Order: sequence, then structure tokens, then C-alpha cells
Amino acid sequence: MQMAWMSGSWVQICRIDTEHNMVHRHQLRQDKPDDDVGMVTDLEFISQAGGTDLIGRWYDEGIDLMQAEWEESIRRWKQ
Repeated sequence: MQMAWMSGSWVQICRIDTEHNMVHRHQLRQDKPDDDVGMVTDLEFISQAGGTDLIGRWYDEGIDLMQAEWEESIRRWKQ
């Protein structure tokens, strides 16, 4: 999850999670701060076979992705 200090409080601007058998990314928006869905991008389907390994791999990849896209996530959140 990416959080940013905006106008005196912490706000969630982006996150990657694994609900609904899918690794996916939520890009949240400033104009809809209570919209828990935001813009969702599917990253990879989680099958029963090898699902634990896939989630472990995406933990590391997700951290790298979030760090690489930090400034872009803030820009999109402000739109």
C-alpha cells in the first residue's frame, strides 16, 4: 500500500492486493477518497496449483513496482 501525507493527514493512494483469485492494483483518486475500488488493474490470476508461490513472488514484485511508480501514483491520485 502507498500512503501519502496530504493536507495534514495520511491518505491511501495505491495498493496491490490478492482478493477474488487475482493479484491486482488499486489506484485511488483524490476526488473520490472513499472509493475503495478506484481504478483496478489485474496483474495475474491466482490458480490453486502454485498459488502460494505466486503470492510470495508478487509480494516482492509488488514492493518493487510500488517503489518504481511512487511519483506516478501521486500524480494519478491528484487527478
